[in-house]
Amino acid sequence: MKIRTRVCLWCLAFIGCVQAILICLLHPAPARIVPAFAGLLLAHLIADFPLQADWVYRWRSCSAAGLALHAAIHVMVTALILKDVTGYWLILVLVGLLHFAVDGFKPYWRGSALARFVLDQAIHIIVLIWLAMIFPVQPALPAGLLYPVLVYATLPALLMALWVLSTSQRSPGRAERWMRYHLLGASKIAGVPLVATLSFWLVTR
Repeated sequence: MKIRTRVCLWCLAFIGCVQAILICLLHPAPARIVPAFAGLLLAHLIADFPLQADWVYRWRSCSAAGLALHAAIHVMVTALILKDVTGYWLILVLVGLLHFAVDGFKPYWRGSALARFVLDQAIHIIVLIWLAMIFPVQPALPAGLLYPVLVYATLPALLMALWVLSTSQRSPGRAERWMRYHLLGASKIAGVPLVATLSFWLVTR
C-alpha cells in the first residue's frame, strides 16, 4: 500500500473515532449512550482477546467457518453482558454481521501488522459507538462492576498490541525480542481473571 493511501486510512480511522466519540458525548441522552457503548466495548474486548484462542485465530484467518465462529463468540458474549437483548435482537445480528465483514476484509489490507491491528480495532470501535447510539441497550452489569472490569479488559488488548508491535520490527532489539516471546502469553494470562470474574457474576446474579 502506498504511503499516501496508508496515511489517508489512518486519518480516516482517527477522524471517525473522534467524530463518533464526540457525537456519543454530545448526544442528548449521554446517560443512556455511554453505558450502552461501555457494555458493547467490554463484550468486544473479551471476545476479541481472552476468548480468541490461537486455533480460532488460525481458523478464522483461512476459513469462512472459522470467521463465523469468531463472530458467533462476539454475539454470545454481547448477549450475556447486555440487558433485555430480546427487545434488541437486531443489535446481536448486526454485531455478528459487521464483525464478520470487517474481519473478512482484513486479510486484503496492506501495511504493517501493527497498522492493520490498529485500523481493525478503530473500525470496530466506531461501529460499536454507532450501534450504541442507534440501540441504547443497557448492560446487565451494575456500573460499580462494569467500568472497573472495562478498564481491566484493556490490559489484554494493550499487551496484544505491544506483541504485534514487537513482531513488526525487522531488526528487533533485546526489548522487542523479549516482548515477542512473552507478551502473547501474558495477554492470554491477563484475560483469565477477566473471564473468571464475569463467569462468577453470571452464575451468581
